[in-house]
Amino acid sequence: MRYMLLCIVVMNIDYTNMEVLKERSKCEIGSEVHCYGKEITYIPTDLPRNLTKLVITEANIEYISKEWLDPYRPHLRDITLSNLPYLRDIEQGTFANIPNLRTLYISHAPRLKYLSGLLKGVTSSTFYSLRIVFTGLVEVPELHHLTENNTMFLLDLDHNEIERLPSNSIRIVAEQVTINFNSRLVVIEDHAFNGSQIAELSMHSNYKLTEINELAFKGLKSLRILDLSQSAIKKLPTEGLEDLETLKIEDTPTMQTIPSIYDLKVSSESSKTYCFKSIRSLLPIQKLNIGTQFLISKIY
Repeated sequence: MRYMLLCIVVMNIDYTNMEVLKERSKCEIGSEVHCYGKEITYIPTDLPRNLTKLVITEANIEYISKEWLDPYRPHLRDITLSNLPYLRDIEQGTFANIPNLRTLYISHAPRLKYLSGLLKGVTSSTFYSLRIVFTGLVEVPELHHLTENNTMFLLDLDHNEIERLPSNSIRIVAEQVTINFNSRLVVIEDHAFNGSQIAELSMHSNYKLTEINELAFKGLKSLRILDLSQSAIKKLPTEGLEDLETLKIEDTPTMQTIPSIYDLKVSSESSKTYCFKSIRSLLPIQKLNIGTQFLISKIY
């Protein structure tokens, strides 16, 4: 069946354009189009206009121009860019004015360090998933470009090279935000999540994370679940965590203090490594052995 589809496409191609023919031969054609192979150096602009999903993988693309998506904007919903070892830049506005955009997935692009203006012009009210994983990304993309009425399900920034979360760097309405396995993340600055509404925030396995500023979570609303396991933090500020229901801090031997039970109304749970059922019950305790082979000696 694949060969039949390819033959139909080839018959409609200008045979004088051998470069296009060569690259089109690496695209599986349908309402979902998958282009792959080292011969792919750009996104073809003569694919079916009604495609809803575009997947580009294992290609030698170095730069993505916004013009390449122009023919597909009216119907495009899902975009995947994966295993692109030479990709360095994506032009601002590339994903703008795609009215039905739902998901954007960028993965395994080690040379992709900055994504300035990635979401500029994204107006879709159904955009619910942004995943940027296993890249060289050193800073969080500008999220403020998203429309105010857009509620996302997932923002996934796992396995990148993000070094810090500056003030106002995460401004989003989302069910789940994950910033795990960022080996260079060392600090979360004051007001990093200012203006956000996030139900579940996971920042585990950031082994070099040593500092969470006192007002890091100030301005963050609706947070119910927070995971800071496998980090190097010594204490956890409570401002902005008033609605927290579940706190996970597993395998964090540097942790020295437990937040005030009056400020943090939390039922804290975890695995075998670190387990609280209720911090409220710890009020009379001055020292606490939590079964992680270290002793918490101060409760403030």
